[in-house]
Amino acid sequence: MEAYEQELCDAINALGIGPRGLGGDTTALAVKVRSRFCHTASLPVAVNIQCWCCRRCTREVSR
Repeated sequence: MEAYEQELCDAINALGIGPRGLGGDTTALAVKVRSRFCHTASLPVAVNIQCWCCRRCTREVSR
């Protein structure tokens, strides 16, 4: 599974989307694929994209 995860991560980063869609070499830091038994009606899928902490900033203004 590690080779598949790395292949997906490389393919995502090759798109050139970058952080927050602004372009760049790194779009995904990691791809994790997990397999578990479940009923197809309750198939869990998770995609985490830029949590709220990435949308905060601090700026210092001096005179």
